[in-house]
Amino acid sequence: MRSQRYFAAAAAFCLALLAGCGGETGSTAERSVQEGKSLQSRTIVDMADEADTLQKLAEQADWIAKIQVESLSTVESDTAHTQIVPKVLETYKGSYDGQTLDISGGILPYAETKAYQSTDHHESGDETALFYACWSENYVPQEGDVLLFFGDTQNSANTYYELYSYQGMFLLEDGSYTNQALRTGTHKLADDLQKLQGAAAADIPETFTRTENGFRYTFENWGTQTVAVPEQSMEDAIKTYLGEAL
Repeated sequence: MRSQRYFAAAAAFCLALLAGCGGETGSTAERSVQEGKSLQSRTIVDMADEADTLQKLAEQADWIAKIQVESLSTVESDTAHTQIVPKVLETYKGSYDGQTLDISGGILPYAETKAYQSTDHHESGDETALFYACWSENYVPQEGDVLLFFGDTQNSANTYYELYSYQGMFLLEDGSYTNQALRTGTHKLADDLQKLQGAAAADIPETFTRTENGFRYTFENWGTQTVAVPEQSMEDAIKTYLGEAL
């Protein structure tokens, strides 16, 4: 198990208002959905130790599995954390005994945040606003997503934490795995992933949306480009690295 020490870069936190409450828009089927007020913060993390290759990521993980998100919730302590109840589809390393998966960052009602609760001054839409705590530009999963997860016990019997804070979670979409926090030309792990068969640079959408309680919320992605690795190439590489480590 590994210590996940990190340093949050100074001036890396900002709060942005992306959309105020608006009128009904879209097709007839969508007119019951209003544009909700979206707030977000951004924290960039410099890890004291992290993986510069997929092989190191695989070797350092306590548990590696392909999972589907059955349910999830975001809670705020010192920072926001998203906790996932998974359905394990395939295990590559370690074992699973009902642990919750924990990733940094997440999306939660603004009214449940410390920022909202610490002030008596609220603006129109605050009570229904969603707050996005962006952690190193990592993707926030949704129910039904299929993920490749690298877990770290951190001395906990009940939780697997995302390894190296933001490196240990990949979204499977359109036959490829991506991790939005790994940017090409910036992260050594991203450069290493590009060596895998079929891997290629992939653009990150400028925005993404979430719909809850009759409101559609639009959030900004700060990253520009990451790496997409074909599902089979990623899984074959992990099996090879783990076989070499035995």
